[in-house]
Amino acid sequence: MKLTWILIAAALPALAQQPGFDFKSLDKLAANAKETTNINLEGDALKAAAGLMGDAFRNLTSVNVHSYEFAKTGQYNEQDLAPVRTFLKSLNWTKIVDVKESDETSEIYLQALPDGKIAGLAVLVAEPKEVTVVFLQGALDPRDLKKLGGLGIPNIELDHGGKKD
Repeated sequence: MKLTWILIAAALPALAQQPGFDFKSLDKLAANAKETTNINLEGDALKAAAGLMGDAFRNLTSVNVHSYEFAKTGQYNEQDLAPVRTFLKSLNWTKIVDVKESDETSEIYLQALPDGKIAGLAVLVAEPKEVTVVFLQGALDPRDLKKLGGLGIPNIELDHGGKKD
């Protein structure tokens, strides 16, 4: 048991030091969008938000929500989202949700810790006229996910043995 805790303690700094996603790689989306929303919280700004928005933020190291709304369909293509998927694949994030409909894609990725907590969460939603990319970094209890909806993060319901959060 002690070895498990030592390994967890050793891994946490490495997870916190992983490079963040470079949102400049999505500049093409922003250039074609009629509206953009960018929320980037780190350091003191994130601590201030944690004070306002509650416990769900207390162990996060960064929160990034970028949303792009387009005037008409066809103003972006799937290739424009490749940098997000490449980044996630390069750091071995696990895709836990992959929904593809005729004109919409929703993907959720996570970095899991051995104790059942989450070290990072990424959400990618692509609709004909809107794209949203969310990155959360830091230790997060899965039950806290629904508390993050105030930032445009989709509501995620979890089923724990027949009980929904």
